[in-house]
Amino acid sequence: MGSTKKVALVTGATGIQGRALISHLSKPDSGWDEIYGVSRKPLDFENRAKRLSFDMYDMKGAKYYEDYVIERRKKGAKWTWSSLRPGCIIGYSLGFMNLLHNIGVYGTMCKELGYAFRFPGTPVAYKVLLDCVDVDLLADCQIWLATHPEAQNDFYNISNGDIFRFEQLWPVLAAWFGVEVGPSLRIPLTQFMPHHKDTWASIIKKHGLKDIPFEKMAQWEFADAIFSVPSDGFGDVTKLRKAGYEKHRLYTEEVFIHKLDTLADMKVIPRYSSKNECPSCPACPGATWTSEEGVKKLV
Repeated sequence: MGSTKKVALVTGATGIQGRALISHLSKPDSGWDEIYGVSRKPLDFENRAKRLSFDMYDMKGAKYYEDYVIERRKKGAKWTWSSLRPGCIIGYSLGFMNLLHNIGVYGTMCKELGYAFRFPGTPVAYKVLLDCVDVDLLADCQIWLATHPEAQNDFYNISNGDIFRFEQLWPVLAAWFGVEVGPSLRIPLTQFMPHHKDTWASIIKKHGLKDIPFEKMAQWEFADAIFSVPSDGFGDVTKLRKAGYEKHRLYTEEVFIHKLDTLADMKVIPRYSSKNECPSCPACPGATWTSEEGVKKLV
């Protein structure tokens, strides 16, 4: 019997999830024969995907995709499905819903303007328990689900495996930027940040950063929403562990620092501190923190 050809189709190829997934699939030892990336824009990172571009808004009728999938399954189609349900995704991508970019730009502004690094959200949001997921971990898990039939045709929560509070995370972030933590203060970033558009242009010139327009760096409505969450929000990942995936044992504080280092390496934000050791993740094997240790720090 001949070996089965492994082909991947990734939609949103330049988005926060898509670019990480294509990067993992493009590794020389990934075992994937063909990769197709659907994107309106060219893929601006190292990859071996073939780009496809078409208007995904060119459709008729309402959104009935789930019904279509079920009907195909009923007729015995030889394919499976699986779904991951992440919370906040931590990684690089220009555009919407990217908390890493929000924090990166906000922290840079505080450093350059001499402001204290205040948590700009509500007092409640400062103390609630949340989870998030490293985009590289998410990509690794997506590939794992696609290649393990015993775990398919089901949905799973996915996170780093720990939980965190902004109250504990904020001093860690402040240390990376080299700024003092100020008392939390409600600052609507949708109003505050646009006033510093010219400041960002000067920061780009001063530090030799990539010339990314301020409007594309971050979406401040998203940051205001995250920094105003009214209650705890995290998912139970036991089901995914029982299915056989065991890599979500990361320490969220380390993930944020590693990703800020990555943004600095990419010349997206300035570097204000020495580079930290990379945390354990699918791209950097060798666990140094576990979810249990992360939880202990919160107690």
